[in-house]
Amino acid sequence: MSQEVNLVAILEIDEGAWSKISDAVNVCVSRSREEKGNHSYTAYFQSDKPNKIVFIERWANQQALDAHCETEHFQNLMRVAKPFAVKPLELLNLIPAK
Repeated sequence: MSQEVNLVAILEIDEGAWSKISDAVNVCVSRSREEKGNHSYTAYFQSDKPNKIVFIERWANQQALDAHCETEHFQNLMRVAKPFAVKPLELLNLIPAK
């Protein structure tokens, strides 16, 4: 049995760049929620840093996450955001505290 994957992905972009990537983010969120193995997928702004986009994701297993990373909507988001990214996408793979 595969373990559920809980992921936080942080995308920090140049100030003022949201208008240039918002369509790609919204499409990615919408289509990711429809993917097999997706339990939840939401994008937030960090409250004190509106140029930091935080994605909270839950996937059935690593295979579902790997398949997501190969989708056109995810790849498009990465292409569109790349010129405005302050640093590479930061990924936090979370495990339950016991």
